[in-house]
Amino acid sequence: MEIEIFSENSSYIKLSGLSDSQNPSAFISSATVSAVISEAYVGGALSTISMSYVAASNGDYVGIISASTPLLAGNRYNVVVTATANGATGRWEGLVTVKKRGFGIDQCDFC
Repeated sequence: MEIEIFSENSSYIKLSGLSDSQNPSAFISSATVSAVISEAYVGGALSTISMSYVAASNGDYVGIISASTPLLAGNRYNVVVTATANGATGRWEGLVTVKKRGFGIDQCDFC
């Protein structure tokens, strides 16, 4: 899966529905979850993001990719999310494409 984010903007990263592999209806609220962003095909972590449990959710965790994370528009990055709970570890990987946020002249309120 590949997602798009904007350079120099804060973005959310979300893991939805973390549950026990033996009992999928048992959502986990006490996991240690983090995301690591690295350059695609090169490696080397650019940022590690702690992800927090969303209160009263069904196993959802969120983290914020800071606007100051050095992600360049036009580049692709790997994101690896790791969750550890009850002696088990889960891992999810994806690609992120970074774009420069722009606007059309009809969207500019101050032009």
